Amino acid sequence: MRTEHFTGTVSKNLQVDSQLGLHHAIGLIVPANKRRRVLGYRLAGVAAISGDNLKKEVTIVVTYQ
Repeated sequence: MRTEHFTGTVSKNLQVDSQLGLHHAIGLIVPANKRRRVLGYRLAGVAAISGDNLKKEVTIVVTYQ
């Protein structure tokens, strides 16, 4: 198995700690060609973006077969 980390920005209002919010964040952050043959996704981190009250930075770990 191998893992890969993807980091991107999402709306501050998106609740990435819920299943639906994480699914939406995956669609925004993980490229479509990197969503194949996946064993699982994990939320690795959420951080506020300094100076931007509307967005936050999210890191998702993808585990592949």
